[in-house]
Amino acid sequence: MDTLYSWLLLIHGWSRWLVLLAAVGALVALVIAWRKGWDFSSLGGKAARIYVVLLDVQVTLGLALAACSPVIRTALSDMGATMKTKELRFFTVEHLLLMLLAVAAAHIGLVRARRATQAMAAHKTALYGTLLSLALIIAGIPWWRPWLR
Repeated sequence: MDTLYSWLLLIHGWSRWLVLLAAVGALVALVIAWRKGWDFSSLGGKAARIYVVLLDVQVTLGLALAACSPVIRTALSDMGATMKTKELRFFTVEHLLLMLLAVAAAHIGLVRARRATQAMAAHKTALYGTLLSLALIIAGIPWWRPWLR
């Protein structure tokens, strides 16, 4: 289990940079497509879909990581003490909640954009969903931990 945990931690840590890069790329593509009046199936829509797929993979890795994490196991054994310890509380409650909200925001933005009848409205909706999602991700990243493992 420790080997699996180590590998998941490594992959989850590195792949966060892909997610952040995809989010920024999607925001840029959505703004360009919105300004140019392109159809949502063009650059902006594709970039938003790539971001959501990478985010889904990242969240799946994170949930697998949490399932075999000794930190989470320790935290769940005594939630009273966990809530008093900054790092345990962060990973057990705050990180998980913020990331699930981020994936929800990204999915809701994309679904509502696909249902929009006008291209400009679709891009704007996806843009806001992606922006909210990225803000939640930035708030939920443990910046005090090593940036690269």
